Amino acid sequence: MRRVAITSAVIGLAVVGLVAGLGALERTGGGERLERWWIDGPERDLGTLYSITGSIGPDVIRVDGQEIANMAKTQIEDNWSCSVDIEFMSPAADKVTGNTELDVWLQLTGLLGAELHYIETFEDEGVDYNRFSLLAVVGGFGEIGEYTTFVVPADGSMQSVSATLAIDAELHCTFDADPIGVDKAGVTHAKECLLEDEWQIPEEQVGYAAIGSIEDSKVLTTNIFPTEAFSWQANFHLPEVTGDVVRFANIRFNGAAIDASELGPTALSPGTGTGEVWVDGTGNTVRYYFEDENEGFYGVGESTASPRHYSFGGLEIIDMDGNDIPALEVWCSAVQVYDAESGQWQLIKQSVSDWRGSEYADSWGYYSWDAGTPPDGAVRCLANVYFWIDQDSAQAHGLGGFTTTDPVSGRSFEHDARVIINGWPINKPDREADPIDETIAAVAHRDHVGIYGPADAGQRALAHDDWVGSGGATSPTSSGNFTVAGTPGVLTLAMPNNYGSRLAAVPQQNFPEGMALPTLYLVHEAGYWRPFDGEENQDETLHSEPREAVFCWRGWPCLRIPVSVASDEHDPLVVTLKARTWTKSDNHLSDSTRPETFTASATEHTWTYPVFRIAAQNVAFLGMPEEGGGEPDLEDVYELTLSNIPPGEHEIAEPTLRPDPLSFEDDTVKFFEGWAYRHGGFSGVADHVCRYALMDSHEGNAGKANMFEATCRNFDFVQTPGNGGPPIDLSSAKTLASAVGHIEADADAWQGVYDEQAAEGATKDAHDNVLKVLSVTDVVPFAGRTVGAVPVAIRCAEWTAVRGLAYNWNALKIVEGAINGSAEDGGNPAREDSGPRVVRREGSEGEWEQFAVPSTDTAGYWRTPSGEIYADVDPNTLWIYGMGAEGEEEAIGRLATREYRYALIDLDPGQTEPNLCLGPDGRCWLVFREGQRIRCRVMESPQRGWNDRSSDVFEAEGYTWPRVAAMSDGTLIVVATNPEEDGSTVRRSHDDGTTWVDV
Repeated sequence: MRRVAITSAVIGLAVVGLVAGLGALERTGGGERLERWWIDGPERDLGTLYSITGSIGPDVIRVDGQEIANMAKTQIEDNWSCSVDIEFMSPAADKVTGNTELDVWLQLTGLLGAELHYIETFEDEGVDYNRFSLLAVVGGFGEIGEYTTFVVPADGSMQSVSATLAIDAELHCTFDADPIGVDKAGVTHAKECLLEDEWQIPEEQVGYAAIGSIEDSKVLTTNIFPTEAFSWQANFHLPEVTGDVVRFANIRFNGAAIDASELGPTALSPGTGTGEVWVDGTGNTVRYYFEDENEGFYGVGESTASPRHYSFGGLEIIDMDGNDIPALEVWCSAVQVYDAESGQWQLIKQSVSDWRGSEYADSWGYYSWDAGTPPDGAVRCLANVYFWIDQDSAQAHGLGGFTTTDPVSGRSFEHDARVIINGWPINKPDREADPIDETIAAVAHRDHVGIYGPADAGQRALAHDDWVGSGGATSPTSSGNFTVAGTPGVLTLAMPNNYGSRLAAVPQQNFPEGMALPTLYLVHEAGYWRPFDGEENQDETLHSEPREAVFCWRGWPCLRIPVSVASDEHDPLVVTLKARTWTKSDNHLSDSTRPETFTASATEHTWTYPVFRIAAQNVAFLGMPEEGGGEPDLEDVYELTLSNIPPGEHEIAEPTLRPDPLSFEDDTVKFFEGWAYRHGGFSGVADHVCRYALMDSHEGNAGKANMFEATCRNFDFVQTPGNGGPPIDLSSAKTLASAVGHIEADADAWQGVYDEQAAEGATKDAHDNVLKVLSVTDVVPFAGRTVGAVPVAIRCAEWTAVRGLAYNWNALKIVEGAINGSAEDGGNPAREDSGPRVVRREGSEGEWEQFAVPSTDTAGYWRTPSGEIYADVDPNTLWIYGMGAEGEEEAIGRLATREYRYALIDLDPGQTEPNLCLGPDGRCWLVFREGQRIRCRVMESPQRGWNDRSSDVFEAEGYTWPRVAAMSDGTLIVVATNPEEDGSTVRRSHDDGTTWVDV
């Protein structure tokens, strides 16, 4: 029989490069309603549509210091600064008169200043020079500052000196969090984090002024806030001069350039001059110049506050197959363009490709030359940044979706999608670096793990001489030697563990401190509780915690049996496992009734596996049992039997749980979220084993278990008893450290690593203030055939940007779905084979249509292409997906943003036209047609049943009515008819049906 294990997974559409908007924001532009949508999520009534949005209002309390643990100072720069290159004309000596003047100064609120001043013209060795003074002063121009002079040629050329005005200012990242969906009971742990970058002033603020080679700094008596306007002024009298007089070039705030392109060219008539001086802005430069020779005193100047500056070069949207979608149109709430005709600020819709080439900074609202009414095309950048996909464009790209006219008044976690903003960790030096940190946590699969249990004080739970021989076998010695005489031998190993006894003892509540629900029943790691052995119980007795074997085999694809006799493919060794699965009842209340009412019951299972001689090893594929039925859940393996051992002198070593020796695939680790907290978790795939990869989620968790896939759950539901009133949900997201610890403890097959130092580097500043204790919700959703670093990013629903810093936004969105799983063929993984038939239909009553027939990899693992959520003809009708041959389809459900639990589908296409023969050696041979293939099986004995040969007799399609004959020299002959070719074809095998050639 051919079987396929399936899950469904959302692994794609990722948006990288923008802060994400959440939900269907009702905004207007050009008099038209702009409809937004989100797609995906768990199955729900389409009549209930929600959206996700939010904002930081004026009532948000900002706290400085350590009064709230989730507040911290994020020092991005040493100070807040504005800088400029002063480019000025050095007048020619023959133009200089007694009235020549050039005086340029910069200031910030009158307390910080820098000045360039013409002093004199002189001759030295026949060359004319101009002497200028430079002054940098803090506290106002009446204070004593730093002074120097410098000399430049007196030849009418343009000279340059750089100046900077700066203040001590710390960029604080304020954190707040609200429950998602006020009408959603039991999700107080599920919070949207609101973060805000805000400049704040230290207790003793220092001001800095620098020009050329000098600088001045002092503690300010009056504080300056970083959003104050920076101004410049120039007074000059330069007779008979044309061209540029002064240029203020490269004007920047903390590295972010202004845009002066809306200034000029404009004629000015200031001072007592006889003509006009002109001003013109180009890029981040403002220039003052004469078109004609002029005479007289002129005074010019402007001012600007720091504009916001956004860069979208990192925007990327990919579909489930990893394909870029550059033509997809998207919106951003934080960039608006003024439409003079309507008198309104309009949102921008651009393709992904156009956004990538775009950078935006304010061109109106921060400059002294701005008109009272914005000009057509003026740009303003808002502090609150959202991002969303245009509905029509998305549907044109086959992404599906729906619209809603519901007003939006707050965040909700009940909508079909969630978009995450990755907030920058504290250890990032700027706002342009990728905020995702992959140094904090890691998940890895453990391989070649011995079943005898962990070492403790030099001893383990089992040794070689714990095997018990029966049948024709003696019991092994301490070195593993044993003998089989006469009949085939049997070795049995009882595998001790205390899991069941711990569960049975829960109602008595008599454990040492530190042993409690739910950890007691979640932990499956051998020896985890061993340190409590001999500790004092609640009744002052001593707790007993004997050594344990590795009893939980979830997540391992293979068991290697290191016995000296090789498994014969025609008469293999046989592994039989006796195992228990446990059903737990837990009321999840916070009072003493939780352990008192706890019950646990075991269900016995027996699983039988043939042992294959592969790569010089005896290997049993644990995901592919021959007997027992159902899906192998090796939660509690308590007995291992090795049988059908042939006579002889043998030796056995410790069996090990190990990778598939024929697979070349990397393991998969997945992390996913859902619309409610119970739907999130870590899971993993090791080769072809995907079920129960990290832990069991079948303990109901008070009705809030993971609905899609067995995982290491993110959250655990706890509530107050109610006591006559409504119960209070006490659930909270696990810290990332505890979640990684769960991965380590919940199953022996996987291990988690948490780097506390890296975590502190991402969340703690130089003053030991903590921005955020990293939660499991800070893991970025991901899925891929890799094992190792887990991407972590501080998460929020909204980011309010501060002026003066450039921001490179990075966001992530997951949409659509795929189906993935493993395939079996005759007790082996179906490697590099055609996969299952995946179908879909419109709703529950539509006709099934084929969606995909994916191929498996070398581990027998497969995945479909990206599927759609909504039917082609009606965006309100869901696609329902299923699997199976024509007429035998079985529904799985709709694709969603998360993974469906493992299921086993019988994809046997039907075995027909059988033909039997008895060989001279007493073995019975069978050939038959299965779909479009001719296959071959052999029966060694009635007790062992049929064994499939490794390859098809006829691989081409169209063969029917096969016949088989076994010759005395061991040759197998098969003949089959091909109606399309109007004839028969004969093939033979000299290696018991392993390979076939044409006769």
